Amino acid sequence: MSQASPAGAIKVLVIDDSNTIRRSAELFLRQAGYEVILAEDGFDALSKISDHQPQVIFVDIMMRGSMGIRLARSSSRTRSSNPRP
Repeated sequence: MSQASPAGAIKVLVIDDSNTIRRSAELFLRQAGYEVILAEDGFDALSKISDHQPQVIFVDIMMRGSMGIRLARSSSRTRSSNPRP
């Protein structure tokens, strides 16, 4: 999807190894006015977290090789100054 997001939109990173889930989330979130960044695995996600600094991260914790859980832990440590649910 190349649809532009509104200026100042909240950045949401969607990390999932399923292309269908990533694209579905992208469609719904963009329609709701969010800027959406997609990552297909933890390694891709780490670089996109650094490059884009998203405010919200959706992680598939069931990704292959426990990558989702490790990524969630790593991300929460690096973003410890921001509140998270």
